[in-house]
Amino acid sequence: NKQNTSLKMSYFGYIEPRELAEQLRSEAVAVIDVRDEDFDEDGFIPDATNVPSEKWDDTELIDSLITSHEGKSKVVFHCKMSKVRGPSCATKYIERRNEILSENPSANVPEVLVLSGGYRQWKQTYGETEGMIATNKG
Repeated sequence: NKQNTSLKMSYFGYIEPRELAEQLRSEAVAVIDVRDEDFDEDGFIPDATNVPSEKWDDTELIDSLITSHEGKSKVVFHCKMSKVRGPSCATKYIERRNEILSENPSANVPEVLVLSGGYRQWKQTYGETEGMIATNKG
């Protein structure tokens, strides 16, 4: 359905922590944590890539992320609460991806989502579950 494809390309949706946890086990999902200096103060989602929101004016960086997500089914953005930074970076990602697609159409366009409640909700849901919170602290 062509209309669904254009909607998928223009907007992001939301995903609940439990749904993301299930999909991380079974699907090709990329998680982008856009927290800045608050990254890792309370842990992070395992295998998430930290790309601080302050760097999202760098088109080359966004282009490299888009390229690295070819073959993924979903790209999930989040910050601490997914109220400002996560949605803002997801929008920048979609806008740049659409510019690239207009020049070089491709059938493989991952769905862009924002983690509902952000990392705070993930930690409330999975803080006591082994393997669901990573940290860089020794």
